[in-house]
Amino acid sequence: MFEKGFFGSLFDLNKDGKLDSIEKTMDFVAFTEITSSNDEEAFDDEWDEDIDEE
Repeated sequence: MFEKGFFGSLFDLNKDGKLDSIEKTMDFVAFTEITSSNDEEAFDDEWDEDIDEE
C-alpha cells in the first residue's frame, strides 16, 4: 500500500510507493515552511509597526 505524506507521493523520489526517512523529512519541512511562513511575515509586520510608533 502507498504511504503518503502531506503532499501525497510528491516526495517519493525513488518511486517505490513509500516515503523513506529522507523523503518524509523533505515532505515535513516543505509543509512547515508553507504553513509557518505567513505567520512569521505577519509577526514581522506587526513588530515593525510597534517600532515605528515609538
